[in-house]
Amino acid sequence: MNWKKIFIAMIIIAFIVSAYLGYQRLAIEKYDRIYEVTMPYEEVVKMAAFTGQSLDDALLKWRDIGVNSITLSEMTIHNLKDSGRFNLRSYFAGNDLVLEGDRVALELIAERLSNRLADKRQISFNEAGALVIEGNVNDFFKTSTRSKYDLATEQTRILGRAASIIEFIGLGFLDEDIELVKRSGLALRFRPAYVYGLQDAKYSIDQMLDYIDRYSKQPYICFSGNDVLGTDSELDYLASQLKARNIAAVMIETPVQREFVTQTGLQALVEAIDYQAVRALSTFDFIRDRYDYQIPFHHRGEEVANTYFRAITERNISVVFFKTYTRSGQLIDVPSEHYKMNLAVLKQRLARHGIANISADWDTKTDNFYMPSYHVDHRLVGIVALGVVAALFLLINLFYQLPNSINLSFSVVATVVLAALYLLNIKVAQLNLMFGLLATMVFALLSVYYIIWQARRLYDLEQPLTFGKVFLRGATVLLTAILLSLVGAAFEISFYADSKFLLEMAIFRGVKVSQLVPLLAAFIIAVYYFGKEILGKADLTRSQQLKYVLDLNVKIWQVLVAFVLLLLVALLLLRSGHENSIGTPSIELFFRNTLEYFLYARPRNKALILGFPIVIIFMHVVNSKKYAWSYPVFAFLAAIGQVDILNTFSHLRTPLDLSIIRVFLAFLLSLVVYAFYTVGFMIFVRLLNRFKQKLIIGNAGNKN
Repeated sequence: MNWKKIFIAMIIIAFIVSAYLGYQRLAIEKYDRIYEVTMPYEEVVKMAAFTGQSLDDALLKWRDIGVNSITLSEMTIHNLKDSGRFNLRSYFAGNDLVLEGDRVALELIAERLSNRLADKRQISFNEAGALVIEGNVNDFFKTSTRSKYDLATEQTRILGRAASIIEFIGLGFLDEDIELVKRSGLALRFRPAYVYGLQDAKYSIDQMLDYIDRYSKQPYICFSGNDVLGTDSELDYLASQLKARNIAAVMIETPVQREFVTQTGLQALVEAIDYQAVRALSTFDFIRDRYDYQIPFHHRGEEVANTYFRAITERNISVVFFKTYTRSGQLIDVPSEHYKMNLAVLKQRLARHGIANISADWDTKTDNFYMPSYHVDHRLVGIVALGVVAALFLLINLFYQLPNSINLSFSVVATVVLAALYLLNIKVAQLNLMFGLLATMVFALLSVYYIIWQARRLYDLEQPLTFGKVFLRGATVLLTAILLSLVGAAFEISFYADSKFLLEMAIFRGVKVSQLVPLLAAFIIAVYYFGKEILGKADLTRSQQLKYVLDLNVKIWQVLVAFVLLLLVALLLLRSGHENSIGTPSIELFFRNTLEYFLYARPRNKALILGFPIVIIFMHVVNSKKYAWSYPVFAFLAAIGQVDILNTFSHLRTPLDLSIIRVFLAFLLSLVVYAFYTVGFMIFVRLLNRFKQKLIIGNAGNKN
């Protein structure tokens, strides 16, 4: 019985199922994508004061620049104090919070606070006219006065002072702020504040919805602070009201471009409204500082716009919280034309991807601002899991032909067990995570195996092929390996076929392992296939080869090669993700941005510059039947490209069509890179030969 053919047949069946699931995802992602640029009201106020403009003029300016809406954060005692409005000050008298300031403001706070508190507290004016709010010892905590986020450690350093949690209770909005924004013609977006356990949940929800119904009709809602509105007792009520109004919940991406900022009740709310949610990007301070960037043609805020572009196209961001540019953390007075140009170019570039800027007449009754929910039948995913098992056994049998009894036993057991688990929905979530990781490693290894196997076949030819034939063979091998890796990618995404992954409420785990295992295995496989040629001992068995290697004296150049390979592995692992502290060279940034500007999808540098073209170069070296010691090194470098393909699809939030196009563009452009490498090598050889000739002539002259 030919078990290899059986395993291949099982893989084909599983691929058909995974392709169907991928088609479903493509259809979901092809919804009418919309993005919005919204500006926090406090940012408008801050910049108006900085430039000496009136708020009316400032709002009109930002509307002309291209901002779509203004986000009003719900009034709290804390943000009123920070803004300096109403001369509001606070101090403590025992456990009580005492407020001083304009009488009208204090009366407004007293009225709204009494309506919103879940447990009624004594609120009164003392003889000096200060507002006294009854407190207790549980109200106190540290609030930040300065904070700095460190990307390397993912830690925020906070210097704090004592505060009362009452200062953060949402108190509604000021009519004068609402009217000011409405006069400008900009859309309004209300952002509620809520304190878990202290506020009347239903009253707070109803008040917020009343503001939205009267003034905004906003397509999404973003929450301030640590708690979602009504999360302690009325989350289901909030969910039903958001569904009825077709309003999406907002999840703000973290500074390291992964998952979302945690807020109590947010995940439960999103699940309750069946993932009727959107992702948002906050213009963090380090993004604002990219106004005058470190590369050519990026000195007027272009990189800030590039950051927005990447977030929207690659990371499923729909809302951008826009802030003004800074230099070294300090506000700067930037010409309006710079902002306007960057937002206009952003709009044009996004239109190429079918992503439109929100229209002024947006209607939540007829239009969806969010991606439709995406869930698949887990029984179909079970078939894909069986395909991964088949791929694993195929890989094992390629190295060592297992007895038919073992192949049969394991195949039957795997089929029965997986069928039972997936049909009965037992631990399916955990199984999907396990098989998703396994698929990335197994198919990367199959691709690498195929490349090395083809190299061996080329080496075994009696006569070397011509340069052109080697190129065609190398390009064909590369394309086939890419297609094989894409089969693995189809398997991989099947295990993460759910809205929670597209919204990055859950992420792919095991990126480092999925990269490291195939890279190390590539080196070993190459040694396995070319061991005799590397050692120059054709008569030794594999066990004798191993003993011979262990008894060898290690040379310095061999240590250097090993060190360089380990350094490459370390760099590859460290530079994956955005949590590392390794900077990117300016020339690489400029190269990335150039490709990003002109291409629909920018190929990843590891595949384009190294992993893909090295496959063709590997074939040339093998065809020469020289430098056998370098074959494992070439196999290792070739594996980088295949690992990169699977890693590309591990970014589950990225639209599927973008990832597919990215891979094929990398293939096409890698042929150009290969041509540059070839021409460069030929020029180097010619120059080297000239140098040798001059050296020989010079030595001959010295002898004479």
